[in-house]
Amino acid sequence: MRLVGESADGKLYMASREIRAAGGCGGTVDGDDAAIRASAGKIKLKVEEPVKFGSATTTIFNIKHPMRTGLQRDLVSQGYVPAFYINKAVFSYNGKPVMTVDVGVGTSEDPYMRFNFTPDAPGVLEVVATDNEGKTFSHQVDVKS
Repeated sequence: MRLVGESADGKLYMASREIRAAGGCGGTVDGDDAAIRASAGKIKLKVEEPVKFGSATTTIFNIKHPMRTGLQRDLVSQGYVPAFYINKAVFSYNGKPVMTVDVGVGTSEDPYMRFNFTPDAPGVLEVVATDNEGKTFSHQVDVKS
């Protein structure tokens, strides 16, 4: 692991340490697969208020998803658990593109994103997320001043 820090005067410092970890991308998977899949795709989308049109507005996106890589092992069978992850999230405002995020297996469970966008008038912010199995999840919020 490497940690890089910057001091107030602009100097950069780095420290490194070798670590051993269990779990993660290649770790074992436990839990009720049916329940995990039933809750996958639940989205929280929040635009921080008050909104000032024409100015950057902070937005928070969080989607419930196990983000399985296909490299994890099942605790019982010791076989590989099939990949199951969000691969894309597309954000639009009043039907116009805001941004597209290619997510993929390198993202942690229950992906969380915080970003700014600039709304020009009241409207609807929408996100459509897709996973590697072809499922689509969407959510929208009304943006008002």
